[in-house]
Amino acid sequence: DGLTLESLFALDFLGEHKNIVMYGNTGTGKTMLSIILGAKACEKTDVLFIKTAALVKLLCPKDKSDKKQEEKLLRSLTKASLIILDEFAYTSYSPEGSQHLFDFVSEAGATKVFIVNTNTGFSKWGGVLHDDKLTAALLGRLVHECYLLRFNGKNRWLSESSAMNGRKG
Repeated sequence: DGLTLESLFALDFLGEHKNIVMYGNTGTGKTMLSIILGAKACEKTDVLFIKTAALVKLLCPKDKSDKKQEEKLLRSLTKASLIILDEFAYTSYSPEGSQHLFDFVSEAGATKVFIVNTNTGFSKWGGVLHDDKLTAALLGRLVHECYLLRFNGKNRWLSESSAMNGRKG
């Protein structure tokens, strides 16, 4: 409700401080649309595009001695007004990683806008994040002021695959 194609590409959601959650099948264009919106937003503001699993790894590194990497990440996160989290909940995160992800979204949500891409239904996020209360709180923060875009359709990667279409590569 309230989102048109024109307002989406005009980046009105940034001024409204509304997140976008893109949900749907793999290979239906969520990442591509996020890249397009992110590139357009770069004309106006700082943008960070990151796979969610990579963000979780950076938020809780195994090698705690890599301060340069941590400082670089913090600078990127601090500067960006738009944060695009790709492949959210595709893989399971550690309980520690889930807590760090929640803390990050919770703290950043006051000043940042998120685009979140996922093919995992909200009801299954608890299994990925290992904590139903944390999941409910995280969902609440992401979808409170949010446009939910549903991506139906067939997986473009499979439909264009030469192996799936009987073509020899």
